Amino acid sequence: MQLPASIITKLSPREIAREVERASPDAITKIFEHLDRKKERLVVKTLSDEGLEKTIRSVGVKRFADILAHMKDTEAVQILRRLPRDSRDEVLDVLPKREKTVYSFLLRYSKDVAGGWMRTDILRVQPMESATSIRRKMKEHDRYAKHIIVETDDGIFFGVIPVEIILHAPRNARAEDLAVGAETIDVDSDSEDLAKMFTQSNPEIVIVLDEGKVLGVVTPQEAISLLEKEHAEDVAKIFSMRGVEHVWTPIWKAIKNRTPWLVINLFTEFIAASVVNIFDSTIKTMALLAVFMPIVPGDAGNATTQTMAIVVRGLATGELDKTSLRRLFWKEFVLGLINGIIVGLVAFAFTYAWKGNTLASLALALATPISLVVAGLVGVAIPIFLKKIGQDPASSSTIILTTITDAVGFATFLGIATILMKIWGV
Repeated sequence: MQLPASIITKLSPREIAREVERASPDAITKIFEHLDRKKERLVVKTLSDEGLEKTIRSVGVKRFADILAHMKDTEAVQILRRLPRDSRDEVLDVLPKREKTVYSFLLRYSKDVAGGWMRTDILRVQPMESATSIRRKMKEHDRYAKHIIVETDDGIFFGVIPVEIILHAPRNARAEDLAVGAETIDVDSDSEDLAKMFTQSNPEIVIVLDEGKVLGVVTPQEAISLLEKEHAEDVAKIFSMRGVEHVWTPIWKAIKNRTPWLVINLFTEFIAASVVNIFDSTIKTMALLAVFMPIVPGDAGNATTQTMAIVVRGLATGELDKTSLRRLFWKEFVLGLINGIIVGLVAFAFTYAWKGNTLASLALALATPISLVVAGLVGVAIPIFLKKIGQDPASSSTIILTTITDAVGFATFLGIATILMKIWGV
């Protein structure tokens, strides 16, 4: 169903993007005919990868290229990266000369390195230029000018001049006297290192260098997009998904993302099942234990996921060092013990009130603190260990931790129950 123009113009960009995702090619063309420059840019930025492809096929390559040409360079490049190579090349071929040159240069660097997040629309001056000359250039420069980049004749970075300094500088003041230092990063450095710089010291600008020469800059605006990307990827990895998935991701792609991890998880669950099998005779003697058996590993799984999220974030932002690591281990031990006692007492009261079985209630109450302490400690240890051996702690931790918490939870609950049964002669 095609929406009338009066309704389309009142919708938010995200709502329009949802309509585009499920609309026919003719309907998509009609939708974009009713959008102004600002709204069409926002809609394109909101589309999924599949939605972008549909839009190109519907409105045409030239129209799509025109939309990108009116975006910020970094935003347009991020969208081009999401396109299949053939579609990307088609769009690049019809772009204006300036945009084609800039976008092609930026596309040389993936989003996994610092160069993939830089902007090149910067004002460059040389050390001997006067404040008057620089101010004249600022009037002619229609892009980023919050910081003026000072570089030598051969492009070597010298320093930056914040705009508030140059605006109030004496006419004959030279750039070399006005320039101040700034944080720098190599163009091929990992984007995680770039993210750490912004989370730790919150710089106003980071200069991207290649052998000392200025290629571009990264500002907080680009850093926000980078941090959102890192966060989305970490969330997907924590929940054992191979890629960031959207609402409109096709079923076949979602299957590809999820199924391998589900199969791996199936085999790890057999480890937990083998632990339960050890206590087969205990469960046969008191079948009521099977009712409460999932509670302990379930609580432990929740606790270890909370801890892991904190640790993965700490590793990503560089917050964790040897001193903070020792404190975190101690904190998780105490936290697990206190929470375990509180939750164990609640579990005892509820279980006894429900079933009136002292042995099962006591086994649950005693097993809970042990499992939560172990969950907290392994929630710290496993991501740290994976980081040390060069594995991604976000993607690999979940399955390992689930296996450990399930096995420990079942073993402690059923093990304590077995001991209590022997003591009470059951």
